[in-house]
Amino acid sequence: MSVLAPTADRMAAMADRSSWLWSLWGVVAIGLAYGLVYTSMRLAISHNLPQDDVTANILAQTLEPGYVVRQPPLHEWLLWSVQRLTGPTLLSFLIIKYGLLTATFAFLYLVGKRVFADLRWAAMGALSPLFLYQIGWNLHEGVTHTMALICAVAASMWAFMRIAERGGIGDYLLFGLIAGIGLLSKYSFAGYLFVLLASALLQPSLRARVLDWRMLASIAAGGVIASPFLYWLVAGRHDLVALYGEAVAPKTSSRLTARAIGLGKAIYAPLSISARRHPAGPVSGDAAYGP
Repeated sequence: MSVLAPTADRMAAMADRSSWLWSLWGVVAIGLAYGLVYTSMRLAISHNLPQDDVTANILAQTLEPGYVVRQPPLHEWLLWSVQRLTGPTLLSFLIIKYGLLTATFAFLYLVGKRVFADLRWAAMGALSPLFLYQIGWNLHEGVTHTMALICAVAASMWAFMRIAERGGIGDYLLFGLIAGIGLLSKYSFAGYLFVLLASALLQPSLRARVLDWRMLASIAAGGVIASPFLYWLVAGRHDLVALYGEAVAPKTSSRLTARAIGLGKAIYAPLSISARRHPAGPVSGDAAYGP
């Protein structure tokens, strides 16, 4: 009994199927399947909303330029939009969460294509966040605004790489639009944006792109996107500095002491993580995040 060798056509078909798996659409399909599995499991267990989602569900009953000073309104805007179809249900939260996760995979893949010559590495890099605790586990427990932030970071990195490669006016506008959306996800996006642009200024080729007059188009586009919330902050006389003092800054009346505490923690955190090789036991979710 002889075994026939695969024909050239069959081998080509197998190669095509394999290459599709490592393509953008293959990564998107994996992300959608992942979200569908976890959505089905969550709905099968319970339709109850976590505590943070209950608050967001109440806020999203109306479309407003802003809701609470502590968080920008992007998540509530998305929730309001999706609930026009689903109603104020758990499903609306899951659609947003896993939709943003899938979009994150897609943008990371587009970034990876510009870094890796082999598309398989680009695909694996795009899906690798699933091995992080915050994505592979904590995401399913109740992440809301942070998922929008993660997606905005991935998207803005892709858009900035387009500026670095081509630098057309459309690329600058796209970067500005995504940056504006990112500023509406969480305040910490501004810190990421500062680090991204400051790092680019250290590279001569990228410095020319950042200082190009077309960057004004990015600023204008981002300002237009973020303007409803900015107006809400100004018109309502909301104080972000006071919010920072309540939520983030060290609890001390001395500015010098507060700076010393912050600097000490900034130095201690990376050193403690790098030095800790053999943890004594499992770390809980709250402990992993720190105060």
